[in-house]
Amino acid sequence: MQKVSNFIAVSMLTLFVLTGLLLIAEPIIADDYDEHKKNYYYEKHEKHEKDEGLEEGGELLGWGTVIAMGGAAILMPLRRSSKKLMQIFPNGKSIIRTIMKFLSKFHIWIGAIVLALSGIHGTLLFLHEGEFESEVVLGLISFSLMALAAIFGVRLAKNKSMKNTRSIHIGLLIGAIVMVAIHIFGS
Repeated sequence: MQKVSNFIAVSMLTLFVLTGLLLIAEPIIADDYDEHKKNYYYEKHEKHEKDEGLEEGGELLGWGTVIAMGGAAILMPLRRSSKKLMQIFPNGKSIIRTIMKFLSKFHIWIGAIVLALSGIHGTLLFLHEGEFESEVVLGLISFSLMALAAIFGVRLAKNKSMKNTRSIHIGLLIGAIVMVAIHIFGS
């Protein structure tokens, strides 16, 4: 299992380095800067008027993805602190148990919704932009990490006692969350 951990660590480091390289601005020759800036503004302005629905729908789905990710991600800290919460709030034991059962029962479905929303979000915004920019690459990396985590999650659902698989699942999702944060704040 040490090999798998090393592989994940090296993969994450590689993704962070590639992400950093992709965030570097595209080079522009100084003589062409003013012409490039003017053409870029008008191209973006015309596209924005034509495809505003694609952009708005894509952004809405993106925020839906973030909210659904939060719903799926809250399960782990809630599981770890549920006993403590029941001690602090003895009158709320039934509510805490109900929330735990709901999240446990629908965790996989929420994860599937996250993947679907994320994929549709990326597709709509790529169709709107028509360019393969650094935000798109960050989104693709995040989507890929979530898809890999889903594979390990399905395996984990069949056998919940696999601690190494759980660690890989959580590690990939943490990487995806970092990429999503960079994706959001970089846009």
